[in-house]
Amino acid sequence: MDFNESNTALGLHALDWKDAVRKCGEILVQNGCAEERYVDKIIENVETLGPYIVITDNFAMPHARPEDGAIRQGYALVTFDEPVSFGSKEASVFLGFTAEDSDKHIGLLQQIVELLNAGKVPEIAAAQTIDELRKIAE
Repeated sequence: MDFNESNTALGLHALDWKDAVRKCGEILVQNGCAEERYVDKIIENVETLGPYIVITDNFAMPHARPEDGAIRQGYALVTFDEPVSFGSKEASVFLGFTAEDSDKHIGLLQQIVELLNAGKVPEIAAAQTIDELRKIAE
């Protein structure tokens, strides 16, 4: 994964989980990866299904189905200054992603699994700069 100034924001503050999802989704929209309705659908899905986007301790992956407004494959990494509560779960690292179909994101998911399996979430959460983040993700 190539983290850069256009797809990464570190140490933001979120008012609540919806605000956190919007801040992450805003990057996807600004980068032409998703329509605004994609972000709305993520929020709607969490309200309906519960915090399915929190996939492990302190790590959330905001996403929706391709037909919900994804334009092209992309991702956005956002860390928050305090863990964001989803009630029974919380996360301070959000990695939102989009894919234009159900198969295109497999490679991205493999890279995410490698980061998770390597126990890198606490390091990612603590990263202060994009350069630090890049070193962690190597």
